Amino acid sequence: MLRRLELPADVIATSGEWGVAKPGSRFFERVLEVAQAPAERTLYVGEHPANDVLPAKAAGLKAAHPRRGPWGYLWATDPDVAGAADWHIDSLTELVGITGR
Repeated sequence: MLRRLELPADVIATSGEWGVAKPGSRFFERVLEVAQAPAERTLYVGEHPANDVLPAKAAGLKAAHPRRGPWGYLWATDPDVAGAADWHIDSLTELVGITGR
């Protein structure tokens, strides 16, 4: 779905494509290897705090938490997610507006 949006992204990948499991640090190391960018200039998008937002932040990445799908809505008001995510978005199309920040 992300690829169909034609976002101005350098890399779009999933843990299944790479054969590494989240929230393991190897996944986030792989994100940075493929992105060839420093962690602070890399945006990670994910709905679940334990698998996405918190480990991405621990790896030094920027994080966007989308309020979509069951996990996104379930965790939208969680204080840990609210405090950790750099952005809270309602639609993946909002990523276009934050990619330059």
